Amino acid sequence: MLATHGTQLVGLASYERTDDELRVHEIAVDPDLSFGPSDILRQLLDAVELAALAGGCRRVVLLPSAVVAVEPFERLGYRIVNERCAGAWLEKSLT
Repeated sequence: MLATHGTQLVGLASYERTDDELRVHEIAVDPDLSFGPSDILRQLLDAVELAALAGGCRRVVLLPSAVVAVEPFERLGYRIVNERCAGAWLEKSLT
């Protein structure tokens, strides 16, 4: 998933669909923007969630490699799941 402003690439998200979830491996926003990177993050995640719903997924999982800071994602409805030995990730239920 790519986010552009005119011809400029301002963000991206890479993901894969597995059974009933969509796993986001990477999400990045250009840090040198003159406008709000949080808006781009929100729009990228809206697009990812729409792709998940269109594919019949029940949740979106943000893998640790995709998350630099938790707070921006929590404001968008994601919650931390900590499974001790299995690790931790962020997820949002779409049901």
